This record gives sequence, C-alpha cells and structure tokens, in this order.
Amino acid sequence: MTTPSLLSSGTPSRCTKRRPPAKEGDKNGVTTKFGDLGGSAIANADSKNGKTTITFDLNQAHQSFTNRNDGSKEEAEIAGTVAHEGQHGIDDKSRGNPRSEAEEYATEKNAFDAQSWVNKGLNVNSAYTGLWNVDWTTPYAALERIFGVQNWARKSTEAWCSEPGAACQ
Repeated sequence: MTTPSLLSSGTPSRCTKRRPPAKEGDKNGVTTKFGDLGGSAIANADSKNGKTTITFDLNQAHQSFTNRNDGSKEEAEIAGTVAHEGQHGIDDKSRGNPRSEAEEYATEKNAFDAQSWVNKGLNVNSAYTGLWNVDWTTPYAALERIFGVQNWARKSTEAWCSEPGAACQ
C-alpha cells in the first residue's frame, strides 16, 4: 500500500495501474435495475448472451430487513446484498449463469463470502444467521464466518435446485 505522504512527495507509486471505475452508461455488459421481483426475492443477477442484469427490489429489502431484533441493520443488509449480487455479476460475466449444482454452489459461496465481509467491515450482525456476528471471538470468528458462508451457499443452492429446469443431479 502506498501512503499519501509518498504520493505527495513525487515518489512513483508501486501500485498497479487500475482502470477507472465504471460510470453510468459504460458499455461493460452490466445493467443494474430497481423494481418488483415478485415474491420474497430481494435481488437477482441473471446473465444472457454476455450481458448481466442485476435487479434490486428495495421494497422487499425494506420489508425483510427492518424491525429485526438480531442486531442487523437495514443499511448494512442492503450493502451486503449489493456485494452479494455484484459478486454474482462478476462470476456470471466470466462464465454465464450456473449450469450445474456445483457451479451454483461455487457462485453462492463467493457471493455469501462477499456479503459476510460487508457485515464484518461495518461491525454489524448479519440478518442471515451465522453469516457474521459481532460477538464472535477470535480465533473462532474466522471459522464461524466460513461455516456460515458454506451453510448459506448450501441453502441457496438447494433452493436453486428445487426450481423447475434447474440442472441438479
């Protein structure tokens, strides 16, 4: 990591050159939408023909994440959902929608991992029991988080596999 004092002194940065962040309207193949997804879905990522659409249902998120007594916060859960679906977008962009139970589990594991780091970073319990809890103590906190990620990935994969046409065996 380069410190601000090194940058201001004219010393060249050792950081790799990064692309500028995407801007609205960039043709990067990702579209973000907001709207009613129907049912209890809070968000969804879907890829077709190299294009990924991520849709957030903020009304459903509000209903799901307010007035809880588990130490979670609506804002943290929405941020975690953005990280979760964003990770699906990254995974789907590289290989398309999951084509097997193993691929679905892998992308859900990546997504719940990203989501759990949001709660940890914000120091807020996750509404997804076992994904992150501020009361976990070291050295077991890391293991608890990993177990939570795996558990939620398994639950999500089971739900995906129960959908008509899912490629599960």
